[in-house]
Amino acid sequence: EQYIFNKPDELSPHLVYAGMLIKVGDLDKAKDILLRFKLQHKDNLEIVSLLSQVHIKQKEVNDAYKYLQEAILLDPEDPNLRIHLGKLLSDNQYTRIESVKSLRKALDLDPKNIKAASLLFKSFLIEKEYAKAIELAQYVSKHSPGSPMGSNMEAMAYLSQNKQEKSISILKQSLQQFPGDKLSILNLSKIYLSAKAMESAKQLL
Repeated sequence: EQYIFNKPDELSPHLVYAGMLIKVGDLDKAKDILLRFKLQHKDNLEIVSLLSQVHIKQKEVNDAYKYLQEAILLDPEDPNLRIHLGKLLSDNQYTRIESVKSLRKALDLDPKNIKAASLLFKSFLIEKEYAKAIELAQYVSKHSPGSPMGSNMEAMAYLSQNKQEKSISILKQSLQQFPGDKLSILNLSKIYLSAKAMESAKQLL
């Protein structure tokens, strides 16, 4: 901190310091530092991104939205900014259309981004858009063939429609491809337990 005080006009250490303040929850102090430097560095992406984080943590949704939009204009190719925006919109009951659009754009930028896919998948299930959920799960399997996540998502989409047999079949195939996968075992066990198929569940566990 003493180094910061000795370099009152140096941007880089202040950004590191502001990031540390955000992590420990000293949000007002972080905001003051960031706003002071933003006057001199209006188009600095890191300042804008950190300000969006501050406002998200303070639940100041409109300001968080403003800074995320500004950050996206500065770096339209960063999928994580689109994820943060999509999650913000979803968590605070903004227009769902804009949230889905932002998350889809994140996937366009990074087809292997599991976080974007998971948030989008959750949105489809909540709205009972099962066909879109299944299509997304298959997209994940296609772009991340080394991960069982897509199969598990597809199984959960069918389970949400009470299609247990289809869900079980997908998870068994997943375990053949990824032996010992904990997520597949957990989801399959839950199905067996809910169906009171105790012996099948015990064999997995």
